[in-house]
Amino acid sequence: MRLIPTAILLLLLVCPPIAQAQTAEALYQQAIDDVAQQSWQEASWLLEEVLQLNPHHQGAKLDLMLVYCQLEDYSRAAVLQRQLQALPVLPQAISDLIRQKTEQGCREKTLWQGQIQSWIASDSNLDQGSSKRWLEISLPDGVFNLEVDPNSMPQAGYLAGLEIQAIATPPGGQQWALHAGAVQSWPLSSQTMRWFGGFWQPQARSDWGVGLQQFWLQNEAYQSSALLEYRGLPAFAGVQSLLRLRAQMVDIAPRYQSLHSEWRVQHIQKWRGLWLDNRAALAFELAPQRPGGNQYSGELSSRLIYPLGPHQLELQLRARVMQDREGYSPLLEYNQKRQSLQSNLGLAYQWQSPWASKWRLEYQYQEQNDSLPLFSWQKQLISLSYKQDF
Repeated sequence: MRLIPTAILLLLLVCPPIAQAQTAEALYQQAIDDVAQQSWQEASWLLEEVLQLNPHHQGAKLDLMLVYCQLEDYSRAAVLQRQLQALPVLPQAISDLIRQKTEQGCREKTLWQGQIQSWIASDSNLDQGSSKRWLEISLPDGVFNLEVDPNSMPQAGYLAGLEIQAIATPPGGQQWALHAGAVQSWPLSSQTMRWFGGFWQPQARSDWGVGLQQFWLQNEAYQSSALLEYRGLPAFAGVQSLLRLRAQMVDIAPRYQSLHSEWRVQHIQKWRGLWLDNRAALAFELAPQRPGGNQYSGELSSRLIYPLGPHQLELQLRARVMQDREGYSPLLEYNQKRQSLQSNLGLAYQWQSPWASKWRLEYQYQEQNDSLPLFSWQKQLISLSYKQDF
C-alpha cells in the first residue's frame, strides 16, 4: 500500500516533461512546414517557442539560425551559430552549413537606421504674459518700477525645424545613436537654436545607457548636459518605469550648474480598438545657483490613439506642476517662490505612407499659470511635419 503514493508521485514527475516534449515536437513540425512554405516570420515564432520548451533541441537551433538568416536578423543568427559551434561534437555537415551561411553574408555586421524629420509651425501667443510688464525693485530710497524690454517677451510668428537621427548597431550588440537638429523662428523674433548629441548603450535592449548633448543659441553655447538612464526597474501590473539622471550646465547668464533626477512610469493598454498611453513623472533639480534654487516638479499625461489602417488620430492631455524651493530673485516684489502649472491640449492626424514616411498635422494649445504673473502665458501652435525612416 505504501508503494501507491510513490508511483503516483513518479507519474507526476515524469508526465509533464513527456507532455512538454510532445508539445515541442508538434510545434517543431509546424515550423518545418512553415519553412517549406518560406513563411519565415511564422517559422521563427514557432521555433523560438520550441526552444523555450526544450532549450536543448539542437535541430530547432539550427533551423532557427537559418530562418534568422532569411529574415536578415544577423545578430540573433550569430548567437545561435556560437551556441552550435560550442557543442562537444558538431557534425561536419552542420559545420559546413554554418560556414557556408557565414560566407554568404549571414554574419554580424553594423546595422544602420536613420530618420529625418522636418516641420513648419505657426506660433500664436494669445497672451504674452500678464499685463504687469514691470518689476518692482526695492531700494533704500523707496520702490521704483523697471520696465521690461518688450523684445524679451515671446512674439507671435513662424517656426521651422529639421531633425536628423542615425542609429548604428555594430557586431557585439552595442548601440550608438547620434542626433542633430535646428529650429529657426521669424519674422518678429529671428533666432536660431541648434543641438547635437549622442547616446550609447551596451546592448540594443540594455537596461541602461549614457548620453551627451550640446545646445547653441545663435552662435553661442547655450546648454550642455550629460545623461545616465536606467530602465531595469521591475514592471508592476504592466507599468514600465525608468530612472534618469542628468548633469546640466547653462552657459548663458545667469550661468549655473544643476543635477536633475527623474522617475518616469508608463502604462499602455488597448481598449475597443483604441490605444491609451498614460505616463507620469516626478523630478527634482538640485541647482543652488539657479534663480529660485532647487526645483520640484511632477507631470501627468495621457494620449489616446485611434489607428485606422495607415491613418491615425490622437488626443493628448498633459499637466505639469513646478515649484521652486527659494524666492526667484531679490529684485522681485516679495521675492516669492515660483509655482507654475503648465497645461497642454493636443490634437493630431497622422498618415503612414507606403514608403516608410509619415505626415503629421498637429494643433496644440499651451498655457502656463505662474505665481509670478510675469511668467504666465498662453499660446497655440499649428504644425505640419514629415518623417522619413531609412
